Amino acid sequence: MSLIGIFILYEGKSDLSRRLNRETGKSDSLADANRTLERLSRERSEKIATSEKVVKDLKERIDVLNTVALAKQNEIELLKKIQGWQKKELDELADLKRRSKELETQLVSYRESSARLQKEKNDLLVSVQELKSENARKDFELKSSLRSPEQVRLETVRGKRDKLVVRAGRVQRIKVIFDTTAEPQELEYKITSPDGTLLPAGQGTPMTKIIDQNVKVSGRAQVYKKVEMTYNSPRLIAGTYVIEVLAKGVHLANLEIRLR
Repeated sequence: MSLIGIFILYEGKSDLSRRLNRETGKSDSLADANRTLERLSRERSEKIATSEKVVKDLKERIDVLNTVALAKQNEIELLKKIQGWQKKELDELADLKRRSKELETQLVSYRESSARLQKEKNDLLVSVQELKSENARKDFELKSSLRSPEQVRLETVRGKRDKLVVRAGRVQRIKVIFDTTAEPQELEYKITSPDGTLLPAGQGTPMTKIIDQNVKVSGRAQVYKKVEMTYNSPRLIAGTYVIEVLAKGVHLANLEIRLR
């Protein structure tokens, strides 16, 4: 082999060796790069896993916070309702206090009115009792003014000489005669006809006169007057007539007469 050939062969080997070294270097660089990429990939995966865990934890915390927030929101709404109820109750309480005060004022007024009315009632009761006592006294005096119910005389007459008659068609006057201490102006009488109607004053002229001023009654201190009450009657009907004698509205005697 010639030197040239050896040189060429050597150069060729050297070139191959350089190329091989370059390729080997490249391969090592690629391996390093792959290892670096794998490391970075692992680190990134770890970071991703860590981030996912953090995200999961954050999501869980967010869910918890949302739950808590919802609960707080519900509490706030409940508190608002309670505050509304409290305000309403406070308003109602204020209204009740106002009404209570008004009622207390009215009660005081009612009590004052009641006390005043009670006093007036008591005064009236005293007055009524006094009037009753006075009326009882006057009634007793008036009833005592009649000498005796048995001595009251009832007559139905006609003509100037007061002829006694019993036929209804012939009666001109009805007379009631009795002894009394009452004054003539205090006396009155009512005549009820057989059909139950009261003879009106317009149908006749009732007259009262004293026919004896000094009627002495044994055993009594009063001085009686003999009184004659006359009723000029219109035409009467047959039947029983009832005559009631009164003094100041107080009943003194009842008399009956039957006309034919």
